Amino acid sequence: MKLPKPKVVISITLLLAAFFIFALAPLLVAAGVRTWIWWEGRKEHLTVEIDSVDAPLFRPVVLHHVRIRNSPYARFSIDIDIAQAQFGLNLRALFTRSDAPRIRELSIEGARASVREIVTAGHDSAEIQWPLLNRLFSERLRIAKCDLRFETAQAAIDARAISLVASELETGALTVGELTVASPLISKRFTDLRGATSWQNQRLTLGAITLARGIDIDAFTIDMSHIASRRIGLDLNVDVFGGQVRANLTSDTRDGRRLWDVAGSASDVSLVQMSETLAWRAPASGAVRTCKFRFRGDPSDFTRSTASVWVEVSDFAWGERAAEAIMLGASVYNRQLHLEQLYVKQPANQLTLSGDSPLTMQAEDWTRRELNADLSTNITDLDAFARLCGARAGEYTGSLTMSGMVVVEDRKLRAGMNAIGEIQVTDARLPDGTRVTADVSCNGPAATVRYAQLSRDGEELPIWGTVAYGDLRRLEAKVFPMQQFIDVTSAPSGSCIGRFAFAPPRDNATLPVEEIEIHGGLSRSDWSISLWNGGDDKHRAVRTFSLCPASGSRDELRLAVAISAP
Repeated sequence: MKLPKPKVVISITLLLAAFFIFALAPLLVAAGVRTWIWWEGRKEHLTVEIDSVDAPLFRPVVLHHVRIRNSPYARFSIDIDIAQAQFGLNLRALFTRSDAPRIRELSIEGARASVREIVTAGHDSAEIQWPLLNRLFSERLRIAKCDLRFETAQAAIDARAISLVASELETGALTVGELTVASPLISKRFTDLRGATSWQNQRLTLGAITLARGIDIDAFTIDMSHIASRRIGLDLNVDVFGGQVRANLTSDTRDGRRLWDVAGSASDVSLVQMSETLAWRAPASGAVRTCKFRFRGDPSDFTRSTASVWVEVSDFAWGERAAEAIMLGASVYNRQLHLEQLYVKQPANQLTLSGDSPLTMQAEDWTRRELNADLSTNITDLDAFARLCGARAGEYTGSLTMSGMVVVEDRKLRAGMNAIGEIQVTDARLPDGTRVTADVSCNGPAATVRYAQLSRDGEELPIWGTVAYGDLRRLEAKVFPMQQFIDVTSAPSGSCIGRFAFAPPRDNATLPVEEIEIHGGLSRSDWSISLWNGGDDKHRAVRTFSLCPASGSRDELRLAVAISAP
C-alpha cells in the first residue's frame, strides 16, 4: 500500500485545523469576551450580567440584555440596562497593545441608565476606576433609544429617547425626545432637541442645539483625553436670553479628594426673556450686564475652597422689587469671606456695604479672626427699599440715614452704628407669624420706640421703649408694656427660650410685667431677656432667660393679659 506524501498529510491537517478553528471560533470568542467583561467588571467593583453573546467570525460581537451595577456602598448608585450592544474589536490594537482604540465601533440600542447620589454617613472606596472608561472608547459611537437619569439630593436631570452618532471621520447627529431638569433654581421640560456631534481625540462636542426660545448651545465639549488619570473637562458656550454664557470645568482627584475648578462669565443676559422662558411667578425686566465667577476646591468642604464672584445688574424689576443698579463682588479664601462691595441704587435710595468676616457661625470666633465691615446708607424712600428686600408695599415707610463699622484689632472688637431718621412700620410680618406695627425715631446711637404693637394669635402687646445700638458689642433694648401683662412662662428662670407666644387672659395674683430688657452683642452668644414685675424697689422681682435658636429649644416665653390687677 502506497502511503500519502508528507505534503498531502500536512495540507489535510492544516485544512482540518482551519475547519475546526472556523467552526469553534465563535464559541471561543464569545467565551473569551464574556470572561474578559466579567474580569474587568470585577476589578472595577462592577456586577455585569449578560444573557447571551454572539461572536460570528470577522463580524462585530453582539451582547444581548446586559445589566451593569456598581457597589451598593459607593457614593453614586449606577444601574444600566442595555437591550443590545454591538462592538467591533481592533485586533491589531489588542495584540500590539498600542494606544489606538481597542474598539472600532460601539453601538448601543435600547438602553436605560440611572446614576443616583446615595446620601449616607459614609462610603467605601469601591468607586469606578477611570482607566476602564478609557479602554471603552471607540472610533465610532452609535446610541439609539436610550434613556438617562441623573439624580442628586438637590437636582435631577431626565433625558428620554436619546439617539447619537459620533465619529472621528465625519460630523454626527444628536436627537433627544424629552429633557427634564428639576432643581431649586430651574424646573423646565424641553422636547424634540436636535444637534450635531463631533468626536476627535477623545473629545465629544455637542453643538447647534436649541433648547428653547432664547437658549442656544453653540458648543458643549466633554474632554476625556485624560480620563485614565481621573481627570475630565467640560467647556460650554451658550447664547442665552440675548447674551452669552461661557463656562469651563475641570475635575481631578488629589489625595483621595475630588477637586473641581470652575470658571465662567456671562454678559448682557436679558431678565425679560429669562422670566418668560423659565415661567417666573412675576415678569422681570433689566439685564445682567456682567457676571464672572470662579470656584476651586471640594464642594462638600466649602470652607477649604476658594471662590469669587462679580455681578452687575441694571434696571432690575421683578414684581414689586426694583433697583436702578445692583453690584456684588465677593470672594472666599482661607476660610474668610471678603466682600469687596455690595452696592444698591434706587431713585431715592443708596446702600454700600464692604468688609471681611470668617466663615463661621460661632460668635466667639469673630473676635479671633480678621473682621471688618463698613456700612453706609441714605434711604429717603424706605417703602421702595423694603419692597426690594421682600416686604409688602406700605409695610415700612419713612427715611433713614445710617453708617456703621465693625473692626477687630488685637483680638478686640470695636463696633458702632449711627442712624438718623423716622421709621413707620404697618402690620409687617415676621418669620414666626408675628405682625408688628411701630413708630420709631432714630437719633444717632439710639432709637426711641414711640409706639409698637406685636400681634399674634388674636392677641396684642402694645409697648414703648428705647434701643441702644451705638456700641454693637453691647446692644440693649428696654420696652414697657402699655397694658397689664403677666408672665406665665412655665420654664424656670435661667432656661433657654426659643419662641414667644401669648397665653389666654387670666386672673392671677402675680404682679404684672412692667419692663422687658434685652441684652446682647455682635460678638456675644449669651443674649438674654429679663422680665421685671411691678412693685416698689424692695419687692420688685425679675426673671431672666437665655435666648436661643428656636430649633435648639422647646421652651417658650409666654405672656397673658391680666384680667384683674392684684
